[in-house]
Amino acid sequence: LLFKNKLGKPVIGDLQRFLDEDEEIQAALWHDVAVNNVSLVEQFNAHRSAIGLTKNKWLKVDWLVDFGSWLYNNGLPQKDASAQLGKAAVILLQNVESEKSAAGEDDECRRLLLLAQINVMMAQMIGNKSSDCLGY
Repeated sequence: LLFKNKLGKPVIGDLQRFLDEDEEIQAALWHDVAVNNVSLVEQFNAHRSAIGLTKNKWLKVDWLVDFGSWLYNNGLPQKDASAQLGKAAVILLQNVESEKSAAGEDDECRRLLLLAQINVMMAQMIGNKSSDCLGY
């Protein structure tokens, strides 16, 4: 599957064989297609499929950030890229208070690092020419 993917051959049919597998396994396969395929259309669709299938909060956030970066770096509209980063930030900020007691220090550090990464990426996307930056 990955060999065909790297060659740019269609892999959608091959992925159909994994429909009976756990959703996390399917999501991981889609993510592999997203980062290794040569076709931008296949990469786009694979990113969306991977994000849609995973239930793991940390993977979803990582993949949303990765997808936002991919969109921006491939010249797609900045608003689409920043929307993915915004979705990741929302996931990280949901139920923060209720999770603080249950989450370990490592999870809290990871959350803060990802939020910082998202903010830096958003600032780079917006740049200093945006009206959002006026007065700062």
